[in-house]
Amino acid sequence: MSKYKIILSYFFGIVIIGIFVWRYNQHKNEMQILEKNGEITKGVITDVSRRRKGTLFKYKYYINGKKYESGDKTHNYIQQGDTINIVYYPFNPKIHKLTINEN
Repeated sequence: MSKYKIILSYFFGIVIIGIFVWRYNQHKNEMQILEKNGEITKGVITDVSRRRKGTLFKYKYYINGKKYESGDKTHNYIQQGDTINIVYYPFNPKIHKLTINEN
């Protein structure tokens, strides 16, 4: 392999590792923000897709009349229409985490 290809491989490796580290730190910071300043609202499961490696689902929630939608993966049994608790950051409701109710 030429010296150029080796340098290029190292460069892309460092960039990819940097992206993963940045994203990990961003997620960690968001979780700290939610821990300190999060508020709770209810959301509803809108779509469920069962797969071999878990269940993919979509959900929606409303903050101040504005609808937010997202999705996640779980190994728990859930179905469309189930209620979830969502902890969100009031100044940016797109920053959120959820828990599935045990009801």
